[in-house]
Amino acid sequence: MSVKRATRPAFIVALAALFVLLAGAPAAATIATPAGWPPDVVDCVDAPAPSANSSSPAQACFRAYGDQIWVYDRDTPYAAIGIWENQLYYGGTWHNYRSGDCQNLEGEGEWGVCNYDFYEDGTTHRYNDQGSRVRFRACGAWGCSGWSPWWRNNN
Repeated sequence: MSVKRATRPAFIVALAALFVLLAGAPAAATIATPAGWPPDVVDCVDAPAPSANSSSPAQACFRAYGDQIWVYDRDTPYAAIGIWENQLYYGGTWHNYRSGDCQNLEGEGEWGVCNYDFYEDGTTHRYNDQGSRVRFRACGAWGCSGWSPWWRNNN
C-alpha cells in the first residue's frame, strides 16, 4: 500500500505540471526596482480607495521614454501593482501582444519602477508592420482602477 500512496501524489503533481504546460505561460510579472520620484513626463492612474473619505492606496504611471511603469505604494497592506497591456497593429487591426504587472514590494511611501522594451509605434515590429500601444492600471488592497487611455509608444 505504501507504494500506491507514494505514486498517487507523484501522479497528481505530474498531472498538474502538464496542465500548467498546456495552459500556456501566465502574464509576465516583474518586481519593481526601488526608485526616487518619477520624471515629469508620465501619465498616472490611482487605485480605488477603501472609502470616499480616504486616499488611493496605490498609483501606477507610464513613461513612454524608457518604456517604464512606475508604481507608488501610498498605504496598501499588500503590494502596489501596475498592470499593463501592449498591443501591436497588423493586418488592419490591433492585436494583444504582451501583458504583465509591475509589483512594488518596497512598502508604504515608496516608488518602484519596472523597465520594459516595447516596440516603438513608428518602427517595424515582429509582424512586419508598424504600430505599438500600451495601457495600464493601478491595483491596491481594495481593487484596481479602470484602464488608462491607450498610449502610442512613440519614444
